[in-house]
Amino acid sequence: MGIKVDGKAIANVFSQAGYETAYFGKCHWEETIPVFDEKGNYQGTTEEPGGHFVNRYDTYVPPGESRLGFKYFFQTLRDTHKDPLCYSNDPKAIEGFQDGELYQPKRFSAEFEAEALLNYLENTHNQRNTKRPFFITWSLNPPHNPWTEESTDMKFFPQYTNNGNVQIDELLLRGNADKEVGEYAPYYFANVSAVDYYIGLVLNKLEEMGEADNTIIVFSSDHGEMLGSHGHKGKLFPETEAFNIPFILKWGKQLNHRIEDLILSVPDVMPTLLGLAGLEKQIPEAVQGTNFANVIKDPENTTVKKPKAVLYFDYNQRGLYLGDYTFVVKTSNGIDFQEAFYYDNKKDPYQLNRIKGDQMDATLVEAWKKELARQLIAIEDKWATEKICQGYLQYE
Repeated sequence: MGIKVDGKAIANVFSQAGYETAYFGKCHWEETIPVFDEKGNYQGTTEEPGGHFVNRYDTYVPPGESRLGFKYFFQTLRDTHKDPLCYSNDPKAIEGFQDGELYQPKRFSAEFEAEALLNYLENTHNQRNTKRPFFITWSLNPPHNPWTEESTDMKFFPQYTNNGNVQIDELLLRGNADKEVGEYAPYYFANVSAVDYYIGLVLNKLEEMGEADNTIIVFSSDHGEMLGSHGHKGKLFPETEAFNIPFILKWGKQLNHRIEDLILSVPDVMPTLLGLAGLEKQIPEAVQGTNFANVIKDPENTTVKKPKAVLYFDYNQRGLYLGDYTFVVKTSNGIDFQEAFYYDNKKDPYQLNRIKGDQMDATLVEAWKKELARQLIAIEDKWATEKICQGYLQYE
């Protein structure tokens, strides 16, 4: 299933408010269906010459409502960082290819996207109306797997070696890391450094243009990476390495440096950014998140109460992140309750000890169960609508 096309996505709101909107990079919101010809050109039909996939895990987003309010579109697909698949409505950015025609630049995706984004900012060929403010989303694929030389910008690799030799013990310092499982760390870190470099080029361009102080810059991610912690790699785990993600804001002189203890959840991002941009009245009523703009602008502000818990999701688990604790409920088959556990993140920051069964604090757990059920009901999650783990969680 693709994302809802109802004109209420964040770029729709910015566009309706007079902003130029642009998207660069990877996106996962269109249903992946076989509507391409054998060469990867979009046909819009499963009938010949359509009937082929361009990629199994993500797909081209065609013009119209599916682009969710983004006017300028520069999309890259596939996790092969040095061989991305690219589509754009800007032929000059992809050697004359038209929107829907597959272009393969054979270049590191972050470098290629940064180049297009820099050209957009400079307005090299009238990509935007420079009299209007801009809203840009840049979704970088690296350092997503695969973690190999073939998918790594190797210019940044040597710094993670000792005279050319990889020393995993010097890279994975967490007390819960399995060094053999995390052997891909230098490739991961090299791609992190590559992304950092290309983001730096864009930040420097904003400074050069005199727009840095007038631009709200947000750095975040959709998930973390286990890097061998708890013997795992990947993302579908409730532990800190995979679940907690950065949310870094820079806004010239409008914000002073600090570490904020606000537990921000993904649904809060849209209303908060609209609030920071002065568009709080345009936040759609259907949005389920909270506008924390006042808290971010003024840490002493008490008009909005900071949440004590936010939801954790994966396929067979739901839970709460509560700052000092992480509480998780797990099913055995996607339906029936299997177990519950929690971590004491303050006493056990590496989450080495899962507290479960008779070890659990019954008073804490009962409160968390009620809060988890309440939040699942509020967002109409399938656990609440299908009564998953009913009995352990009371959906009333």
